[in-house]
Amino acid sequence: MFEGADFDIKMNASTAIVGPSGSGKSTIVQLINRYYDLDQGTLTIGDDDIKNISLEKLRASIGYVSQEPAMIVGTILDNMKNGKCDATD
Repeated sequence: MFEGADFDIKMNASTAIVGPSGSGKSTIVQLINRYYDLDQGTLTIGDDDIKNISLEKLRASIGYVSQEPAMIVGTILDNMKNGKCDATD
């Protein structure tokens, strides 16, 4: 169970979430991206509860690099378009 987290991630800044294996790093990313919803508590972006933001808008506004980056077969541009469909050359 993940308990007692309270932190701010500043807009337009790079933020690293670091810690030992099993400390909840992946859970935080999954919650921010709404791969699943909270059982208790709230997660807000600004003053908005994350549940009130469309998944499309939410996920389009978040970028992250996981521990195990996945590359698809193809060019670098193909891989970039996997995360941002309208990426240009």
